[in-house]
Amino acid sequence: MSCLIRPCSTRDLKQVMRLVWEIAGIYKVPPGEVKTSEEGHSIVGYVLSSYTYSTWRGRSLYMDNLYVQPPYRGNPGVRLPTGQQIGKKLMTVSAQAAVAQGCFQLRMHVANDKPESEAFLARRGGRDLTRHHAWALGRFPPAALACLAAGTQVFGGRRG
Repeated sequence: MSCLIRPCSTRDLKQVMRLVWEIAGIYKVPPGEVKTSEEGHSIVGYVLSSYTYSTWRGRSLYMDNLYVQPPYRGNPGVRLPTGQQIGKKLMTVSAQAAVAQGCFQLRMHVANDKPESEAFLARRGGRDLTRHHAWALGRFPPAALACLAAGTQVFGGRRG
């Protein structure tokens, strides 16, 4: 019997979710969280997060996306008639989920060209790891990713 690896399609989602919940049960951690914010009958914001694990610290909740449509965003100390601090509420429910699951921290990445996003996190006690802990965020750009997938090595940006 051979195993076929193929792209996931919408018809596979029910079975994929069964597997996600299966592994979540094995590790006794939920697979992730998605929360939305509704204004009337429209979704105007969401937060998407997943649980991760640090070998030296334990569980974390990683907020992959926190997004609120621009017309529903506020400024510090300003409550929009419609928005009512949606981003803060979405972050609060994520923090509540993290605490309920015994996480030691909540993590997320913020683009450094978005000072308003950095300020949003700082107002809530978030810290920039690159400034406070000398952490470096690593990534594999396209050429390195291709080499990695092919099983070859890249040295100094060149294949080796």
